[in-house]
Amino acid sequence: MLSLVFGLSTVLVAVLAVGVDMTNLFFHREAAQGAADAACTAAVMDMHANSLQGTTLGGFTAGVNFDCAKTPSAAPCQYAALNGYSSPGLTAGADSNDVLVSFPTTVPGVTIPPKALGGTYPFVTVKVVDRVRTFFAFFLSGSATQDVSAAATCGMEMVPGPGPILVLDPTLANSFSVGGTTTVKIVGGPPKGVQVNSRSATAASSNGGGLVDLSQGGPNFTGGYIGLVGGPNTAWPSSNFNGGTTGGWISPDAPESDPFATTAPPALPAAPSVPPDPYPLQCTTLANPCRVPYHVNGCPDTSGCDEYGPGLYTKTLDVKNTTAIFDPGIYYIQASGSAFVLDANSTVRPSTATGDGSGGTMFYLSGGSVSIGSNSGKNGTVDPFNTSVVTCPGGAPPNPPLPASMVGNVLMAPCTTNGAFNVPPTPQGPGRGLLFFQDRTNTGTNAQSVLNGGGGLLLVGTMYFHDCPNSMTTGCSASTDYQALVTLQGNSGTTTQVVGDIIADQLALGGSSTINMQLSPYSNLMFLRTGLLQ
Repeated sequence: MLSLVFGLSTVLVAVLAVGVDMTNLFFHREAAQGAADAACTAAVMDMHANSLQGTTLGGFTAGVNFDCAKTPSAAPCQYAALNGYSSPGLTAGADSNDVLVSFPTTVPGVTIPPKALGGTYPFVTVKVVDRVRTFFAFFLSGSATQDVSAAATCGMEMVPGPGPILVLDPTLANSFSVGGTTTVKIVGGPPKGVQVNSRSATAASSNGGGLVDLSQGGPNFTGGYIGLVGGPNTAWPSSNFNGGTTGGWISPDAPESDPFATTAPPALPAAPSVPPDPYPLQCTTLANPCRVPYHVNGCPDTSGCDEYGPGLYTKTLDVKNTTAIFDPGIYYIQASGSAFVLDANSTVRPSTATGDGSGGTMFYLSGGSVSIGSNSGKNGTVDPFNTSVVTCPGGAPPNPPLPASMVGNVLMAPCTTNGAFNVPPTPQGPGRGLLFFQDRTNTGTNAQSVLNGGGGLLLVGTMYFHDCPNSMTTGCSASTDYQALVTLQGNSGTTTQVVGDIIADQLALGGSSTINMQLSPYSNLMFLRTGLLQ
């Protein structure tokens, strides 16, 4: 009978140990996991900002493991403390806890991002050890405490994401500005239509009657967001900002990475040859540019056109008092100041010639910038442009549709392939790739582009203006880089239309008309994002 009583007592203690102590340990395990997740997320967000913006946030150094018992002021330690784990260190036989932070070099199943974006150590692991006092389990194990552990691994990885209007400068006030009486209307695209990386309290500004209209932004055309790393923290008045029914103002927000940070510039090409001409006898100048008559290779001007071929241009490519058509290919322009100029009474259009077969043009600006004058695009002898050719073969047309025809200047980027200078194809088929690619070593006035839509302007493709000489290796310097400024303006009575993405260090939108920006809703660019991986 004594044996039976002892056995039943032992079973009863074991049941109580399982029912009470194990339940207590389970709840401690859940709490520890929540704290580990929060601390891990805090750490990787600071690592992300540090790698992209050259800051020293967080109170720790990526790659140097530490114990929160010794560095309680570090960001992950503070977040663990806010979740109940102050990390005084483990004490034998007593309730206590510790938080350990380490930096693994790899994570199974996760591709390591480029060093220039994610830094040398893109991953972080936070381990929470909770030493919990037990009661009934003591009679079985002989120990008054039980250690409960939880861990979380976070990191930076390259993920596909739609390309917003992305303003890269990490510190500048007014890096994104809207002035004059212009209405910047952004239609479609991802939920976030505008991203401003500057951490300045006045990163975005609106002067006068300028309006950022995102009421038809987003994938459902019901509203889009603007995200700011800095401020202002409250939205502009409704006369300056409209987020629609599903959009709004996000401040503070996490920064976005440069999706072309590791894209190498094109190789130096040969000088252009005479553009191909199906009617050689009508080519009045056997040189580049070649003078062709109306309707030859798509010339839309009744008085004839200058036809340009792709290749190396060692001085400013200046179109003045004429209509020019550009054969498909890469135009590598080596010139300081304004390298690609559309001057008074000029009009530019795509050529229908085969060129390099890409279906569009990319202008690489080595040493200079783009200048489209306010009196460009006003040539009255030029036919309207048929916008149906904007859609690449096999690709999806713009949604909502463009006007059937447009006047003024038209430039279209190459159709997307898997080549180095094209944005990868979207899930809906080929789209347009890079239209402007500014040399990352351009600084000062050589990095300041002005695009006026005085006579009408249609730009199709991605415009990439970024000053960062070490973009592909060590990354950018917040103190010396980020000098690329793009000014996009429209004049009263004209139409300025952008179909694609704008990536620039600084972006100023202004004028006295509506600037329509139609963004792609499809995932065709790769961005650096932070996340909880394990």
